[in-house]
Amino acid sequence: MPKMLYEIQAERQEAFPPDRIAFLRRNWDAAGEDRKSFAMYMCGQIDLSRLCIEIAQHNRLDYVSEEQALNELKLIGWVND
Repeated sequence: MPKMLYEIQAERQEAFPPDRIAFLRRNWDAAGEDRKSFAMYMCGQIDLSRLCIEIAQHNRLDYVSEEQALNELKLIGWVND
């Protein structure tokens, strides 16, 4: 039986460093939704907790930590450290 996307993503997340997110590969819909969520967070429309929930949902992950979300914001250039 083929693995479900959540199972694949869980395995991918396990292989990532603990402060990184296993974004869905080659999925423009998820990437677009991620950008919207990051922008909403940066504008104060959603809080960090909501950002984590949304990024996890877009990328079919069970969980995204605040550390992961904040680190990715730095890595993609939305926040300077």
